[in-house]
This record gives sequence, C-alpha cells and structure tokens, in this order.
Amino acid sequence: MSETYWIMAREQVEALASPVRHDICDRLAALGPLSVRDLSAALGRKPTSIYHHLELMVAVGLVRSSEVQTSRGRPKILYETVAPRMRMARASEIPENRPLVAKGARAAASTAANDYARAFDGGRRINMGEGRNHWFFRAVASPSPARLARINQLFDELAELVWEPDPEPGPPMSIAWFLSPLDAGKAPGEE
Repeated sequence: MSETYWIMAREQVEALASPVRHDICDRLAALGPLSVRDLSAALGRKPTSIYHHLELMVAVGLVRSSEVQTSRGRPKILYETVAPRMRMARASEIPENRPLVAKGARAAASTAANDYARAFDGGRRINMGEGRNHWFFRAVASPSPARLARINQLFDELAELVWEPDPEPGPPMSIAWFLSPLDAGKAPGEE
C-alpha cells in the first residue's frame, strides 16, 4: 500500500477548504509532479491564478517543490503532493477542525458537481455500459450495522482502485462520494 499522509494540522485543513486548492492537491496527487504550466493546463486555469495557491500549500506542508534541470538551461520547478495519498478523514477527530473539514467537504462536492456539469460539453461522456464515465448517485438509506460495514468495505476497495496506479491509464476522472448520518427527524404522523 502506498504511503498515506493524514492531514491533521488546522492550517492544512484550512488550506484545503478552498475548492481551487483542493483541486490542485487532487490533480498533483493523481498526475504526479507537474510544472505550473502543466498543472494550469490540467485545471483549465491561467498559471498566474494558481501561483499563490501553490505557495500557500508549500508553506503549510501539503505540497513540495523541486528544481529540475532542463535542456534549455533554465531549471523547471515541479510541484507534487507530500505523499501519493492525501486524506483528511481523521482531521474531524479534532473538534476545532470540524467546521473546516465540513468546508473542505463542500469544496470537494462543489468541484465534483462542476466537473460533472462540464462533462456535458466535453464530448467524452459515456452514460451506459462498462465504459460509463459519467453519472452520479445519491440515496438515503437505513443500513443495518452489518450492511454499513459492507458499504464501508466497498468504499475502501473503491479507494484502493482509484489510488492504485493503473498500468494502462486513461484520461483523468473526477470521483467523489460522501457518507453521512442524517437526523432521524420525526416518524410519519408524529407532531
């Protein structure tokens, strides 16, 4: 299993509460070391619009930079995440982090929804069959403890499939899921 970096420090959780920085971190983790030019192309943003985000993420220890000599004489700076797997799940165990973790979840959900919407215009969308690459799912359920354990096991398996480098990679994809308890509310007929 590849190294997992657990994001726990408040300043790191706060940095990832930004949809732009969250996306930068996700892209660097998925695509490996990238120059600002390559990263901006992957994000569909101008290079000047991501510099300050990269600087902040380097300052809080989520991203590192390194100089690579090029054949043209001037060194190129590459950016990469501090580990191939970046996880924030444990940060919510610290009560002070919970509002920031929730903000980070909103950032992730917003980015995933925007990715989904942009795919309607991209022409690479497949809605049916084994090659399906465009869909969303949300359901409200009341799983038993045994079924919840199975759901979590499947999420863990899915995470492994997503994180494990593919020997024959295709185009990048946005993958997101959320699991959250709901308030039970009142039973039907209760006032």
